[in-house]
Amino acid sequence: AGVTRMARLNVTRDRELIGRIHRLVVLAFGIYGTAVLAVTALASLLVGRWWLTDASVESIEQIRRACLLLGAYVWISYVHNADLALLTALLRQGEANLCRAGAEALFGLTAIGFLAHGARIDVLLAAQVLTTLAVATAVRISLRFRSIISRWEWTWPDRTVVAQVLVATGGSYFLFGLAQFALMYADVFVVGAVLGSEAVTAYIVVWKIAEFAGLVISRISETLSPYLTRIGAHGSVSELRALFLTTSRLQHGLAIAVGCGYALIGPWLVGGWVGVENRPTQWWLYALCGGGIVFQVVNRHDVILHFALDRNGRLVVPHIVEVSLKLGLTVVFFPALGFGAPLAAFAVVQVFGMTWWYRRAALQLVRIGWREWWQKVAGPVSVEFGLIIACVLAVAPWATTWSWGMSVVSGCVLTMAIGLVAHRQRRQGAGELFASVTCLLSKY
Repeated sequence: AGVTRMARLNVTRDRELIGRIHRLVVLAFGIYGTAVLAVTALASLLVGRWWLTDASVESIEQIRRACLLLGAYVWISYVHNADLALLTALLRQGEANLCRAGAEALFGLTAIGFLAHGARIDVLLAAQVLTTLAVATAVRISLRFRSIISRWEWTWPDRTVVAQVLVATGGSYFLFGLAQFALMYADVFVVGAVLGSEAVTAYIVVWKIAEFAGLVISRISETLSPYLTRIGAHGSVSELRALFLTTSRLQHGLAIAVGCGYALIGPWLVGGWVGVENRPTQWWLYALCGGGIVFQVVNRHDVILHFALDRNGRLVVPHIVEVSLKLGLTVVFFPALGFGAPLAAFAVVQVFGMTWWYRRAALQLVRIGWREWWQKVAGPVSVEFGLIIACVLAVAPWATTWSWGMSVVSGCVLTMAIGLVAHRQRRQGAGELFASVTCLLSKY
């Protein structure tokens, strides 16, 4: 909500108003994070009483610490996101994305060191809290040093700004954020409640790298958000359509390429993180994670369009439906699939409904139909990527048995295949298409 409002303002003429909106966003995120922290603290008190009742004393203590650390992480990251939102609204998305990528990379390095003392969920979350706090502090000091933000001065928020940001725009963002939080973390609690802490750790280990890859690719869509906002406010529908469809084509290609890569070399990556002896050995887990990357990225692109045009209110109910279906199917799949149930449930929900709903809603905003979407986004690479996906699934069952060298070779072969597809697309005019979009972005 804050990014949408700030992106519509003039950086020079409306500097004071941008500052007021930023301070309001910091305050709102702080209050919201505190509420989440209170919920996770309550959950920690109920461990061993209402859930994980049959767990050992050591596991109960571990999950209690994990709940508190999760609440602390949410609070820090939400307040930090207010600063990143300011950078994004000022069209400094590259800097904001660098901060996000740096935080994830630092988390990965810290987690490796922490996990050397044992694969525990509270240790993983402790690493996330420490690295997020370090990056958030560095960003705040940098913003203050460069005079992008002024010294903090306590004043009551302007009622007009509150009405515009938190009520008119922020209400639907808040509801969607709650549903998004549930989608991201509820499966972890369900796995812990049903299968125990060891299953939670295994689930996080196999999904975390894939989730990180999806988040990195999704930054491209999030970087476009202020541009989409400005085009929506001051440009034409044809310009909005051209930007959305071209970048959607890019995101589909990148997501499929990375998803296929994780299905092949995911076992090697996870083994390098936690040790070969500690990694899950079921090949289909990595294939499902690869599919999860695809759905995560392409859905996020559609969601970002709604955010940029201040139409995210229409996403709240579908997102709640998605969360409910995923959790329900997860419980159904537990007996057969164990901690892989959330991954299978997510894939089923997307393939048989939700991803197509997000796509249809986005196409309605740019006023086109499925035929034009197929012609400009999916159709040009459907045959090539279909063959690549089929080949990956054919060899994926043996990926967990490959040596380091075989994993590298398979990754190189996949990269060459993707490169050939990209080269062919460029010769067919994709290069000129992206060049025109670059000129469009420079206009705004």
